[in-house]
Amino acid sequence: MPGFSEAGKAAGHTGSALIEVSFQPDGAAESVKIVESSRSDLLDAEALAAVGEAKIPAGSEVRRFLLTVQFNPTGILETKCDEFVRQLRWYEAAWPERTREDAPIYTATVGFVVLARSRAEGVRAGLEAAVGQGAKIRSAYDATIEQCESKPQQSYLQLLSRLMR
Repeated sequence: MPGFSEAGKAAGHTGSALIEVSFQPDGAAESVKIVESSRSDLLDAEALAAVGEAKIPAGSEVRRFLLTVQFNPTGILETKCDEFVRQLRWYEAAWPERTREDAPIYTATVGFVVLARSRAEGVRAGLEAAVGQGAKIRSAYDATIEQCESKPQQSYLQLLSRLMR
């Protein structure tokens, strides 16, 4: 399945598209359509292209599948504030009915915090500490957004780490 397209990544688009596809007996994809949009024309087009190019082993009949094509942020350790803010702002515009905590970049951030704490304290203690610090993580995350707006080339995780101390 696809990774981030350069255009999608540059625009800060993340998310998933649910694709319905029928494969012919020869294994070629046919009748590829979006069932649930990612709310990004860029990502939807990439998901359709990737699934449309797929082949499966030949069979005796037409086979239908529902596939979720996921586009998530990668390279979180190297993410600069400008990319972090772009991802978050796009998410807020595309999904106004959801909260910041639903954004893939927030989920990745919490995952990073849990992993960092787990390395220092063990997995169970790291998870418990992260859960117990949910309000602190949210507060530091919100402060990171504010500060990242004025410091686009700074590492957002370094900034978040400082704000969590």
